[in-house]
Amino acid sequence: MTGRHEDRLGKAVSRVHDRRGVEALLTAFLPALVAGVHGIGGGVWIGAVGFNLFVLTPRAQRWFRVSAEHEDFVFTVVQGLRWPVLGGALPR
Repeated sequence: MTGRHEDRLGKAVSRVHDRRGVEALLTAFLPALVAGVHGIGGGVWIGAVGFNLFVLTPRAQRWFRVSAEHEDFVFTVVQGLRWPVLGGALPR
């Protein structure tokens, strides 16, 4: 790179070192970080619910001969999750 491209790169780097450049960088980066964390959290939440519904519950059913025992197991696993799951499913 020569000439104009080097000048642009040098200006961009110097802007990052400038206080206003750091603030601009954080202003641009922070919403992306929040969206990424939110997306990952949503993916983990959906994955956990899907795993419980489609993997854990059907596989656990094989271990119990009486359906009442399986039902007790399922209720034990999901105990205390009603409100967090509903809170995650409701639109904000």
